[in-house]
Amino acid sequence: MKGYVYRFYNTNNEIVYVGMTQNMKSRMCVHFTREDAANVTRQIPVEEIKDIKKVEYIETSSLSDARVLEAYLIAKCKPKYNIDFVEDDELTYELITDDLV
Repeated sequence: MKGYVYRFYNTNNEIVYVGMTQNMKSRMCVHFTREDAANVTRQIPVEEIKDIKKVEYIETSSLSDARVLEAYLIAKCKPKYNIDFVEDDELTYELITDDLV
């Protein structure tokens, strides 16, 4: 199953959030729905959504690839709204190979 990694940019062209999903349309609706929508989990405060000026995404061949790419971009760019990842500088990486040892 394919995955997607997306980046939100602010008016200064800074990456302020990196996320991943299986379904871009559904995930973007979560980020950009009305404030009073029920059961919506937002990483970006509603009042800050107006400052998002550009969204870019990368399609990956699998969800695992998307997770690795998301972690890499968060570690590299340190987006403002990826607090959990940024504060935890110890990211775990796994090497998966076809080799049988």
